[in-house]
Amino acid sequence: TATENALILFSALGQGIIENPARELHVLTLVEFLRQLGCEIELHPLWYRIRSGISSQEKELVFQVPADYMDAGTIAIAAAVTGGEVQLQGVSKEELRPILNIFEQFGLQFEEMGNQELKVKGVDLTNPSQVTAGLWPSFPTDLVSLAIVLATQSKGLCLIHDWMYEARMFFIDKLIRMGAKLTMCDPHRVIAEGPSLLRGTQLESPDIRAGMALVVAGLCADGVTTIEHIEVIQRGYERVAERLSSIGAQISEEE
Repeated sequence: TATENALILFSALGQGIIENPARELHVLTLVEFLRQLGCEIELHPLWYRIRSGISSQEKELVFQVPADYMDAGTIAIAAAVTGGEVQLQGVSKEELRPILNIFEQFGLQFEEMGNQELKVKGVDLTNPSQVTAGLWPSFPTDLVSLAIVLATQSKGLCLIHDWMYEARMFFIDKLIRMGAKLTMCDPHRVIAEGPSLLRGTQLESPDIRAGMALVVAGLCADGVTTIEHIEVIQRGYERVAERLSSIGAQISEEE
C-alpha cells in the first residue's frame, strides 16, 4: 500500500509524517518490524509520525510474518460455498473480527481450535440485506469480489456496496455468464440473488481479486471452468492450485 511505501521511505530518511494512513493488519505488522529495527514511530488515528529511522543492527533480527488475512478470508469463502470445512492456521477471531462480522451474517461458523487456529464451515448460507466495504476495521474492499460469489450461493437478496473503487464490480458479467443472478445498480453497487446454480465456462482473470473470485466460483460450479491469465491471480495468491488441491478441490494448473 501507499502507507507501507511511505513508512519505508521515512524510516530510511529518519523522519516524516503520514496523514490519513491505512491501518490494516499488514501495515501494523510493518510498523512493528520497523520498530524492532530501531525506528521510533508514533501512531495516531489521523496520522503516523516517524521520529527516528532505522538504527544499525549488531545482532540478527528474527521476525515472524503473520498469516495473510485476505488469503484466510478467501479460503473461508471457498470452504463455505462448496459445503466444506477447513482449518485456518496463524489467525484468530480477534484479528479477523471485521471480516468475521460479515461472514457470520452469511451463516459461516468459526470455532477456535487453539492458539492461532480457526475451524470454518458454512451452514445454511443466508444473505444479509447489505454488505458495505470500508476502511479497516470495516469489511475490506479486497474481499468484495469474493463476497459477491458468496452471495450467489446464499439464500435471499443482498446489496453489496463498495464506494471505494469504480471498477470493483466490472467482472460480474463473467459470473452472470456462469448463471449468477446479479444486477449492477451502478459502478459501486450490485444486488445478488441466491442461491444460483453456476455452470463452468471459459473465462479470463481481469485482476487479482476478481480472478480469485472466479476461481472460487469455478469450485462450486457444475462442469469444468477454465480461467486464463492466472499470472494476474498469482500476484496476490501463492500456489493457488496446489493449496486448494490439498484441501480437496479438483483444480489443476496448465501451461
